[in-house]
Amino acid sequence: MSETYKIYTPNGIAVKVDKETNKIYFVESLDSHPPAKGNYTEEYSKALFEAHNIKRNSPYKDYKPQYLDPNFYTGQKSTLVEFKEWQSIYLKDPIKGAIAPWTKAEKAYYKSLKTKRERYKYLAIRSGLRSVVIDIPYDAYANVDEKGRLVNEDYAYIYDEVSSHRGTLKSYSFFNEWELSALLLGNIK
Repeated sequence: MSETYKIYTPNGIAVKVDKETNKIYFVESLDSHPPAKGNYTEEYSKALFEAHNIKRNSPYKDYKPQYLDPNFYTGQKSTLVEFKEWQSIYLKDPIKGAIAPWTKAEKAYYKSLKTKRERYKYLAIRSGLRSVVIDIPYDAYANVDEKGRLVNEDYAYIYDEVSSHRGTLKSYSFFNEWELSALLLGNIK
């Protein structure tokens, strides 16, 4: 057998290629997962070699990320200046008043709530969480007691609607919106 070199297919499998004839050896794969056998035409081979050449000639093939170290070492090369530039852009303090701090009255009210359900309902309303896919009145938030039964039967239709759509994966955002709705309502058993 003549000299060979390895190239990587688009799905990450390394295969041996004869240097003289450019023949691809599928049986003697370098990986533990040999590629599937089947009709492998000249077009596929040409595309594989073109992809390999593009990757080999890429200006980013030797790219190494720069890790920014916030520590300053005396007498050594440091990335402190670059880190400070990055920090000024991405690690800004939140705008004052954007995250509302608890007032003493709010904290006292929260501590006065007796059950987990009441506290959960208060936190959900205070945080401003709302469902986009279905309109849930505030009275329906956390409408389930500790045993998993509905407290107010007037909102049973909302629970039915949410449970029928929960788990349907039309898109991740759609899926997450129904999950948020279920969390706001409470866990019914």
